[in-house]
Amino acid sequence: MDQSYFVQEIDPNVKIMAMIKNTDSVDRYELKGMAMLQAIKTGKGREIFKVKVTRNQEFVDRHLEIVDSLHPFRSFKPTKLIRPTIPEVEILKTDTPEIKKMIRKLNIKTQSFFCDHNKFDKKFNSLEADLGKVFLCEEMNAINSFYETITSVMRSIMNCDRENKSAYGQFEFINVNRIEHINRKILAVNNKLIELEATYKDLKCHKCESMVREYEITLRTINQMREEHAEELEMAEQLRAEEDNVIAEDAYNINKFMTRHYPSMNRIPLRDICDKYKEVFNIKKTLKEMSEELSNYGWRITAVSNKYYANRN
Repeated sequence: MDQSYFVQEIDPNVKIMAMIKNTDSVDRYELKGMAMLQAIKTGKGREIFKVKVTRNQEFVDRHLEIVDSLHPFRSFKPTKLIRPTIPEVEILKTDTPEIKKMIRKLNIKTQSFFCDHNKFDKKFNSLEADLGKVFLCEEMNAINSFYETITSVMRSIMNCDRENKSAYGQFEFINVNRIEHINRKILAVNNKLIELEATYKDLKCHKCESMVREYEITLRTINQMREEHAEELEMAEQLRAEEDNVIAEDAYNINKFMTRHYPSMNRIPLRDICDKYKEVFNIKKTLKEMSEELSNYGWRITAVSNKYYANRN
């Protein structure tokens, strides 16, 4: 069973655009600024910040390079435990009584399985609260302020470019010290995320894991027993076919035919032998054909009053 039965991923990142669903209450200028901020934060700035003035393009590239140079945020997606849904094993017509008994026992156990996850839900809820605190901390405020500064600069460049003017002198360049300062803030946030991840990474339900593990092991055993049973049936069928071939070969051997049907008679009417052969094999032989075949196997053919007999030597 896939281990995804245990977890449900939750994305802790809150998209900025989700905060401005009601566009009627947001100034169009502010709305555009938020879209720019979202593009910068998601690394899509080069897709929307396209300018005509060469000098302005240099300013755009320079600030986007600053954003690219920042430390990445640690990827952390907390997972919520959910109770496993274990499918019922179907009983096949070809299953042996032993396999059927094992399947019924497994189905009763898995389909009646229940595990209370209230304690895990409470712990996960506290994780969400702690995660929310991280994204509202002082370091995140400083980081968001930095992104807003970048956005403001980009907006000034775009406005100047719209008028075919250079944006030089319309904004204050970001110095190296501030970039290093923001990188330290990002590292501080990442450390908090690492602490959270270490605290909650062992969020497991051993009862559920044990149940799923037992199901998987038993199912593998059932499938193995089914394969072995199928192989046994195939081998038995092959043996039966071989035996049938041997019997058929022996049956067409006239000497063995005579031994099987006339074990104690030393003198048998040839007509009776032809009729018995026709009855057993549905093959009609003439008196001449039968006498020749019996003669080849050492039988002596005699005639009394135009009636032919096969005599055992």
